[in-house]
Amino acid sequence: MRTAATVLFLSSLLSLSCGLREDADDDADSTTRAGEQVDQKGTCRANIVLIRHGEKPPDHAIRVLSRMGEDRAAYIGRCGTHSSPALWLGPPTAIMAAKVKRGKSSRSLQTVIPLARALGLVIEHSVAKDRHKKFAKKALKKLDCGKTLFVSWEHKEISGLVRALRVPNADTPDFSAWPLRCGAFHEPVSRKHGNRKSSCYDQMWQITLSKETAAQRKWTVGNAVVMKQGWGGRSDSPCAGDFVWGSTQQHNAHVHATKGIVHHVHTRHNNVQSDDMGGHGSGRSF
Repeated sequence: MRTAATVLFLSSLLSLSCGLREDADDDADSTTRAGEQVDQKGTCRANIVLIRHGEKPPDHAIRVLSRMGEDRAAYIGRCGTHSSPALWLGPPTAIMAAKVKRGKSSRSLQTVIPLARALGLVIEHSVAKDRHKKFAKKALKKLDCGKTLFVSWEHKEISGLVRALRVPNADTPDFSAWPLRCGAFHEPVSRKHGNRKSSCYDQMWQITLSKETAAQRKWTVGNAVVMKQGWGGRSDSPCAGDFVWGSTQQHNAHVHATKGIVHHVHTRHNNVQSDDMGGHGSGRSF
């Protein structure tokens, strides 16, 4: 049985959904708050961050977040409001979540409600989770120089979104499917499904896009990079992982990115992965 707090949360979800619209990026105040919109070489850059929705209850027939998932959503709502390695151009300027169908899961939408409220953004949630090409079309319309799109989705469909965006390394082992495990202490194996299902919720996939000028229509899509949310298991957990500048290496990554060379921190392997987005064939035009 759901608690009274959860009932109130669902009521607020329905209330907020009534005000959602498709073109959140048309808001007058949807401008980047950190980083450079056009770097010193004149290159325009944008950022997409993809996450899985928060944790589900032990009974998967319950279509909302568990208490743990609600706490993760609250963490994202705090830690996604400032510049960080994951959000190197600044906080999100647009948010997308998978469409909520009657009788189906609302977890993707629930996960980003605290972030949307904190930033004063409207959530775009008109795209069904398996409509990958439609997602890519809408996502690209939301991007401009210096903008960041934050996406919450069902994990089995995220690799399809990456392929639809024509990410060059979409078919590599890291991105061809959502991982079964991502190492966070608070992500136990589902007792219902054993080892067959993914218990990874803490991972983020970051994609940097670029074009030579703001007037150019086509984006060049760079490689995806694995990052971590760094959630500590409580709603008030300190921001960690790639939601915070935690090392000299990460600080240097941001400095290089705004100068025209995107140096992403690949947290899973503790090394720096460099993608020159300045026209050396490392990306795909879209």
